[in-house]
Amino acid sequence: GDVDASIVFNIATRPGAFGNYSRSWEAPGNSLIISEERAVVIVGCGVEAFLFDHNNTGPGNLMGYCTSTCSDMAALEKQEAERGGCSGIGCCSIQFYRSVRAFRLSIIQKEEAVPRVVALANATVKAFLVEDEEWDYTFSMADLFSDKVNESTIGAATAHLWAVITDQPTCRTARMN
Repeated sequence: GDVDASIVFNIATRPGAFGNYSRSWEAPGNSLIISEERAVVIVGCGVEAFLFDHNNTGPGNLMGYCTSTCSDMAALEKQEAERGGCSGIGCCSIQFYRSVRAFRLSIIQKEEAVPRVVALANATVKAFLVEDEEWDYTFSMADLFSDKVNESTIGAATAHLWAVITDQPTCRTARMN
């Protein structure tokens, strides 16, 4: 069967100042994977995010990237009013294009001018897994202004991890054990 997991990163940053932040996640043991129907959502201002598959033999392959900007308060308010997903205004998302056991997320805080209210309130970039980038997260100014998110503040922060059998030579043997 599968396992529900909440994979969330709250990354303290300095808005408007350049910074580079890296977070990684690895499945416990060898038997769980994140499938390609998942995405990472990044909520924050003036950021570029890069998603890499993570392996022990090197830096990993780039799976995707996205950018999020907050330079226009009216655009942020419109994004929230229209209950939109992550289109690059206040948040962005990166879809997993294949299954992985581990990943690394690199966040680059750009030197972007942001509206004063956003700069004062938003010193944390939030990143979390969702089931699908289009269906499971609706942008909220409250999330943007929050200093952290978790499974209880964002219901979409739960993703299914699929079990895989890696220590058995065949499916028949695995079923017997």
